[in-house]
Amino acid sequence: MQNRRIFICLTHLAASGFRPTFVSAFSPTLTLTPTSIALNSNLPIQAKIRTRLFSTGTGTGSGSGASNNSIMSPATATTTQSTKPSVRVVSYNILSSELAEPDYHTLCKPEDLDASIRLPRILGKLQSELDRAQENDEKVVFCLQEVSHEWATALHVFFAERGYHFITALYGRKFNGFMGIGTAIPTASFELQTVDIVKLADERKGGWPRAPREPEPGILQRYVVSPIMNPVTAAYQYLRGPQRKQDDAWDYSKYRHNQFIGCKLQSRDCVDSPFWIGNYHMPCAFRTPSVMNIHADLVGNRIQHLAGDAPYILAGDFNAQPGQNPYEFLRTGVVDESDETYPPEKYGMKWESSMKSMRSAYFEMNKEEPEYTNASHNGAMNSESFIGTLDYIFLSQQWNVNNVLALPKRKDLVGVYPNANEPSDHLMIAASLELQ
Repeated sequence: MQNRRIFICLTHLAASGFRPTFVSAFSPTLTLTPTSIALNSNLPIQAKIRTRLFSTGTGTGSGSGASNNSIMSPATATTTQSTKPSVRVVSYNILSSELAEPDYHTLCKPEDLDASIRLPRILGKLQSELDRAQENDEKVVFCLQEVSHEWATALHVFFAERGYHFITALYGRKFNGFMGIGTAIPTASFELQTVDIVKLADERKGGWPRAPREPEPGILQRYVVSPIMNPVTAAYQYLRGPQRKQDDAWDYSKYRHNQFIGCKLQSRDCVDSPFWIGNYHMPCAFRTPSVMNIHADLVGNRIQHLAGDAPYILAGDFNAQPGQNPYEFLRTGVVDESDETYPPEKYGMKWESSMKSMRSAYFEMNKEEPEYTNASHNGAMNSESFIGTLDYIFLSQQWNVNNVLALPKRKDLVGVYPNANEPSDHLMIAASLELQ
């Protein structure tokens, strides 16, 4: 037999004095304060209580091992009215199922790299935040990076079972599992008003530098043996064919496929208080940091353009440490032209940015960033491990930071990730926010 769940919509609460405190997932009884009223009671007209009945199956829990008791859905959501919209934002680079290879993560145990073992652990991490949100009566939005095609299916099911809408933008290649990003929105808590999914490189205001048009040389011009060219060299060039010029910062930035997900949300317990939340994974271009400045400008301007005067949040893996660009650029909105990371002029086009400064949730709360959010060792490319902070939750000026998820200290770190406790090479970060 199916359980009948009840979702209660209340209007004119201020006039009636009623406020819902709990909705049972398994009983058609609603408790109201200050006066206790059951659904079979005579409801006061001024409360204007309307009921909608939902039917749900009694199936088993998700692949993560969670039972239906923990499922969050429109039927189980608390509908407490609030004057200030609040949200808890979780950002987590889950390490693509195709990138946790023993040949790369050479200091990790093989079982900690196994996708079939890592996925349940990752879902467990997500569930822990859901449990925390339920205990603290919070509404949590998830911003995930390195979501592989293989894992996207399991994540869709995981979030759907908990009353979430999961939005993905997968743009990678076969070697990384066609990975991309995903944003999960609790539909009982927020009205999803607009979704913006774009390849940022296609959205650059003013376009990209273009070389002056020149006539293409013919085959004889291209490979004819000049009087001063060695015949052997000319033959080699002919066999090799035309060579592509090495990409500079502008070209590298233009041809990156990284996509952005932006969501305009309206809290269901607040009126006329929309805000935007963006999710992005910055190109990993440590050797050409001006590329990351260009993309920081793209993503910053995108979220600020979408939001206008509305509050916004920008979460993700930005592949930059505190004190470096583009982290400092995102926080200040400024890059000095003398800085080595400032993109050079090309074909008469000068790089300029109109991005406004943002605040970092962890820095606002703790007066410093976490000691690290990534601890990895790529034995195929580097002899030393990388331990540093790459993940952030950036904010517009309208938000207060109530708390952030506590992260481990570097002195307590043993080895690198993934391991039995941390299934990704990144740590999950989270912040509870409230509009001022």
